[in-house]
Amino acid sequence: MNTHQITKVDHINRIQQAMGHGQREDTRKAIGRVMHVLRDMLPEKDAYTLTYTLPSDLLIIYLSAWPYKGANEDIKHLDEMVRKVKEKDALKTNSILLTEIDALQCTLLVLETLEKEVGILSLLPTSIQLEVRHALIHSAA
Repeated sequence: MNTHQITKVDHINRIQQAMGHGQREDTRKAIGRVMHVLRDMLPEKDAYTLTYTLPSDLLIIYLSAWPYKGANEDIKHLDEMVRKVKEKDALKTNSILLTEIDALQCTLLVLETLEKEVGILSLLPTSIQLEVRHALIHSAA
């Protein structure tokens, strides 16, 4: 895990290109939807630990709208997480993730990026770890 280095890699741009979004701000918001659901899934210790390890460009998104409410999301499967991301997006005035496929793609891209940077999958339930790895293998094929 890295410890708060100024990011030289533009993670937002990489995810934007992979998603095919034209607007950087839309990509940033979509990443935020995923990261906020993720934050709500984690126990307090893990949620706070991420603040020390995330790359700076993603840390800013992770900390936005912070009030940590505790691990109140009992999400055990990837499809539940994607559904929650889609629901969070639908609450906003201008929804970005229009379909569940958009939400799934964004969720996988964010989790893949976070896995490379901070090993995020180890903090998630085993079922989600397996489902994400399976989905990433199939998307690469």
